[in-house]
Amino acid sequence: MAVIEKIRKRSLLLLIAIGGAMVLFILSDLLWKGGGGRRRIDPIAKISNEAIHYQEFDNKIAEQEIFMKLQYGENYNFSPEEKHQINNFALEQLINEKIIDKEFEKANISISDAEIASLFTGKLIHPFIRQIFTDPQTGQFDPRVVQNYLDNLETMPEDQQKQWYAIEGVVLDEHKFQKYFGIVSKAYYIPSKLINQKLNDYNNERTIQLMGLKYSTINNDEIKVSDDDLKKYYDEHLYMFKTEPFVDIDFVVFDILPSKNDLAKIEAYIKEAYDSLRNCSPDRIPIVINQFSKIPFDSVYVKITDLPPQADTLTHASKGTILGPYQYNNAWYITSILDEKMISDSVKAKHILITYKGANRSNENITRTKEEAEKLADSLYNILKSTKDTSLFVQFVKNYSDDQGSVQTNGDLGWFTEGTMIKPFNDACFATPAGQYTKVETDFGIHIIYVEKKTVPVPKYLVANIVYPIEPSSETMDSVYNVANGFAISAKTAEDFENQIIEKGYNKRIAERIKKEDLTIPGIENGREIIRWAYNKETKVGTVSAVFDLQYENKEVVALLKYRQEDKKPYLTFERVKEEIRPFVIKEKKADILVKKINDAKTNDLLTLTQKLNAQLDTTLITFNSYSLQFYGPEPKVIGTMSIIPAQKMSDPIKGESAVFVGKVIEEYQRANLDANTLRMQENQMYNSKVNYELTNSLKKVYKVIDNRTLYY
Repeated sequence: MAVIEKIRKRSLLLLIAIGGAMVLFILSDLLWKGGGGRRRIDPIAKISNEAIHYQEFDNKIAEQEIFMKLQYGENYNFSPEEKHQINNFALEQLINEKIIDKEFEKANISISDAEIASLFTGKLIHPFIRQIFTDPQTGQFDPRVVQNYLDNLETMPEDQQKQWYAIEGVVLDEHKFQKYFGIVSKAYYIPSKLINQKLNDYNNERTIQLMGLKYSTINNDEIKVSDDDLKKYYDEHLYMFKTEPFVDIDFVVFDILPSKNDLAKIEAYIKEAYDSLRNCSPDRIPIVINQFSKIPFDSVYVKITDLPPQADTLTHASKGTILGPYQYNNAWYITSILDEKMISDSVKAKHILITYKGANRSNENITRTKEEAEKLADSLYNILKSTKDTSLFVQFVKNYSDDQGSVQTNGDLGWFTEGTMIKPFNDACFATPAGQYTKVETDFGIHIIYVEKKTVPVPKYLVANIVYPIEPSSETMDSVYNVANGFAISAKTAEDFENQIIEKGYNKRIAERIKKEDLTIPGIENGREIIRWAYNKETKVGTVSAVFDLQYENKEVVALLKYRQEDKKPYLTFERVKEEIRPFVIKEKKADILVKKINDAKTNDLLTLTQKLNAQLDTTLITFNSYSLQFYGPEPKVIGTMSIIPAQKMSDPIKGESAVFVGKVIEEYQRANLDANTLRMQENQMYNSKVNYELTNSLKKVYKVIDNRTLYY
């Protein structure tokens, strides 16, 4: 059970890993001033009065970020949207874990040590474990490789240990969820009688005749609707207005755009940059680029297609050719061709890392000196160069490589493009022909590299790029902020807000039904702080906000909280939906008029009724599972009624979606559209697909989950 002992140690190590973050959180809690001055003193969530504290939440976020970086690369930068998604996912996971733990305890369900071990080294190998430990050369998975990795886990660098803990956490959490949901799913059974009934619904086809009097034949102006009519409909159909918490916000955006003076200064700057680049000597080009460009000089060769579209004209241009200044993606560009080479776009390589004490990210157990590392690397390198036996490289990886992350793949780094790796390693790989070895030193140690394959060389260019964004100056930003702040100060009430907008000629924007977990607001990519303000209990409906300074989007925003649907009010108010109800009430009154018209005809013969009312008789084919009617569209009530009435009998008037109908079944057939086994399989699949989501939501209600996420992010 060595694997279990390794796994059980992760909790303490994870707490140690986040200790520094906790100190920062505690300090920020003392300093933070939320909307309305509220401090973050509440737990981030509660499940039946059991608190989820920020420590657990921060731990889960760290775990998810490590897991994502494992998939997308250590240097992957999360966008604001991705960070928000990680936050939401982490919180939902924590809530679900607490709930499932309580359910496990109530039902006396557990996960045995043998079951856990089986996920990593046994018969129940988790798909992700199988994926990352499968030998890329043979395509085979060997559980002994996983066991060996775990045996050496404590000797690995801290970053690699954290990666493993993230993988492990995901595997164990997912298994726990799947076990619980699997138990619930097994309890689902469809009796044969019900299957036979559903089978009949699929296979029983009916040819029907329908006469429909459309609601559109009566003008809306002819229908009188009182507030009592609307309230009666609201009370009778309250279920239609059940809702989750949301807020409605009105807001004004003050765009921060460069002034004419800003644009003139930027153009003068670009002209100076162009003159400097044109007149400088080749050896000073990187200095000029770094002086004028917001993006520093990069010596990596690139394809023309990696540059802005305007640079297409530089294909095979002579050295020293300068293009620009030109504008692309809200920035000025000046592009100069310095060199052209035929270079592979991608390389597939393996490596052995020999590190030493003091090297970047070296394991604390490494005691060899740099000189000893160089001597060992030289020895291995010379042996490999003298033989073509690739199995020897694999053996050297296992015996000598200090990069435990790639040991499990026999040193294989897979395919990568130029610029992906650190520069010395990158240059060595792309400069070495396929099928040959090379050796290079980086901050991590000495690498023995085998360049296995390279793509066909393509034209690539060494480019000098001056890039300068077209942005507003600090003076312009201050000026726009002052205008926005003046509006916020003068608009103290909702009435003031509206009057000021009209007086100043501002454009009022509307954001409705914004949920607690949302990130975006129409026209604003990251409106999280506005949403947090709107959900803060101390922000009352009718409050006008201070200025939200969204400089990352070049916007200043002032908002009005127009409406808030609280947690404890699960239904929309009558006043809010009053006008939305009106068309439904009008339709009901029209239906009553048309039903009376049909009844006044006093006939039980469908053809006679159609002639008396000067209507049209349509013939169509339906089953109980039909969705819509030909000529009319979705009509579930009509389809349901016509699927069960006896043949040859005229129906009573049916108030449908688009008309009042009267129908008759002409013929009935039994078709083999579906067999019992296929239907049972479809029903089970449909149920299982709904279990995870619906069961989780139901359990949240049972355990009375309180969500305070807007107090934290």
